[in-house]
Amino acid sequence: MTGMEKFERIKEYVAEDLERTENTIFQLLRTENRTLVHSTTHLVKAGGKRIRPLLVLLCGRIYGELGERLYNLAACVELIHLATLMHDDVVDSASLRRGSPSVNSLWGNKISVLTGDFIYSRVFLSLVNLVGSMEAMRSLSRATQIMSVGEIMQVENTGNIDLSERDYFQVVERKTAVFLSACCESAAQLAGAGNKDTAKLRDYGTNLGYAFQIVDDTLDFTSENEQFGKASFKDLGEGKVTLPIIHLLSHSDGNVKEAVKNVMYGLGEKAMDSIRSALHQAGSLSYAQNVAEDYSRRAVASLEGFKNDGAVNSLIELSHWLVKREW
Repeated sequence: MTGMEKFERIKEYVAEDLERTENTIFQLLRTENRTLVHSTTHLVKAGGKRIRPLLVLLCGRIYGELGERLYNLAACVELIHLATLMHDDVVDSASLRRGSPSVNSLWGNKISVLTGDFIYSRVFLSLVNLVGSMEAMRSLSRATQIMSVGEIMQVENTGNIDLSERDYFQVVERKTAVFLSACCESAAQLAGAGNKDTAKLRDYGTNLGYAFQIVDDTLDFTSENEQFGKASFKDLGEGKVTLPIIHLLSHSDGNVKEAVKNVMYGLGEKAMDSIRSALHQAGSLSYAQNVAEDYSRRAVASLEGFKNDGAVNSLIELSHWLVKREW
């Protein structure tokens, strides 16, 4: 069974819910402004894994049928994610997103930023009017604020080849783990789960977020453009120092450091080849993979005590799949 087939099997338990969520996403984006119609729907139609709404649906499903409020919550977390991507692409001057032209490359930076702002405002209006859980809104508002800090920290560390693992994980926590945690937590809050269950699902999302980002950072060096939706070495070319590179630099000589600098400065394929070889020789990709798998195990351990029903089993399978994925 391929990785794609495994992922589709995981989604089967909430397949109808995901379809309803997808329809809700388009409903929430309705507007009379033609530019916004095109810019908002462009990235939605480009696809994506829909990990964040999947987490909301699976965590909510632990507690049974929650109806339209759950679909609205799931749609909101995906739209928050899409808004951050639009802003990220402006910051990174990215021309490609999910294998398609980015919003900023088609409509320019001004429209891209304003479209992201429109989506944010529509999301939080929807959380008030359609979801109606102050706890869930508080969790997602807090996570969105922390994500912004994480993005700023990443910009501050651009080109910093002396970045420590500790600093790297601080960025990952704020940029990725906090929001996946909030997806799980907000679903539990919407369902009226107790504090103990809510904490377990929050911890699951946090650990899954760490694993997700580490795998993403590793795929920057191993995945093909067609699979991953962006070019190899894109992150390093933008000056983002990630866990494989941090490990590599601590186990290599000055020549490797120069090659890393050359990729950051856009000096070509030869430097990339040197880094690919050095990553394998130093065991840096394996090291990062092992760290991701450890976080995956922690995520699964967070679910201890829950009844092994379809939703919980799907969360466990998702954690296993995530660290083996190739896209």
